[in-house]
Amino acid sequence: MKKRIRQPNLEDMDARLRDASRAIGDRLDAAGFQAWLVGGCVRDLALGIPPHDIDIATDARPDEVRATFERTVAVGAAFGTILVLEEGMGVEVTTFRTDGAYLDGRRPESVRFGTTLEEDAARRDFTCNALYLSPRTGELRDPENGIADLARGHLACVGDPAERFREDGLRILRLGRFAAAFELEVDQATLQAAKRERGSLAGISRERVIHELERIAGGRVPARAIEIFREVGALESCFPGAALRPGCVARLGPEPGFVRLLATLFEDPGIGLGTAEERREARIALLKSLRISRRAQAGCLRIWELEEWLEGTRRDPEGCTGARAVRILRDPWFADAFAVHRACRASVSPAAADLAARAASSKPEDLHPEPLVTAADLRDAGLEPGPEFGVVLREVEDLQLERRLRTRSDAIAWLRERVASARRKPSSQDSPEGEE
Repeated sequence: MKKRIRQPNLEDMDARLRDASRAIGDRLDAAGFQAWLVGGCVRDLALGIPPHDIDIATDARPDEVRATFERTVAVGAAFGTILVLEEGMGVEVTTFRTDGAYLDGRRPESVRFGTTLEEDAARRDFTCNALYLSPRTGELRDPENGIADLARGHLACVGDPAERFREDGLRILRLGRFAAAFELEVDQATLQAAKRERGSLAGISRERVIHELERIAGGRVPARAIEIFREVGALESCFPGAALRPGCVARLGPEPGFVRLLATLFEDPGIGLGTAEERREARIALLKSLRISRRAQAGCLRIWELEEWLEGTRRDPEGCTGARAVRILRDPWFADAFAVHRACRASVSPAAADLAARAASSKPEDLHPEPLVTAADLRDAGLEPGPEFGVVLREVEDLQLERRLRTRSDAIAWLRERVASARRKPSSQDSPEGEE
């Protein structure tokens, strides 16, 4: 699919990024060195997308970069990268280089600092990321024909794609992410190489894989990335033994978010297990193995619990009524659970569909009405503070949510009768001898 490509122009950048680019470029030029915006920021400008950050490539060595600027941090000096603090932000300035062998599937064992832009371009992952733009003159350099690939709507590796993927298996996931984010067709040679080299993903840390999935989930069409992963067998390499359902992701729609994507992509490990505790333990074990944040773990766990409940309403539609239904509706993960239910089941439970429609039409005050009684009212009615407080407050709220109590005076009357009735009820100590 052909794409309309623009001439990359600094004027299309955010002013802060533009000022930082020019300031760094001017300082390096004054010191006798080259400076080029490189990679994603130039690609985004060509696609008409405002860049969110910038990277600069230079022929200056790391020690020369540090000598040129007052405020720097050596974030990766061994690999040629110095963080330059300019215009209130950190900009990575990296020396032109060629890479040695990638023994750990992530970083080269060694690097050789180069002097030419062409040497630097030859080590990059995809042609669309091997674009260089002068922050001073606006000159564009494209040694790997990345602009032509973008114009054709193609995503291709620089040089030998198999070698690129062997160097860093994570590039297979980046392949899917870029194809989805920028609506590009993957070059066939690149796609076939990804299939052959998918084993290189086995050595990638779970944290790096999850970070890519997080970025994919924030994109407009993550299902496109997941489909590419399915085609090349990437997910099985990243998560061996996990039950996956990539085909369901397409039914989630655009921009699903990370937690909803995970709850759909991974099959609920609690399905089919006997007790609620067994199901919960199986879910927690999988979520911990994914190395995701505690919030994501809690969200995914709750989505699976709610989705199981929604599926259960086929057998028990009455469970979607009364106060319990309102509490389900106001659960912060309900919308996600219904989206997963709709994506992963052959059909939606009719009762669950009705509940979702109710959620869409409910006003905030319907789900969170002002309480009719307070703890002070319970004390005034003669209840002593303790566990009974919570029980009675929940009973009152149930009746309120079910519209059986509508006014404060009705609730106070009910509360007084509730307390009086409890006092009239004989305790077990008052029962006649021999009775139980």
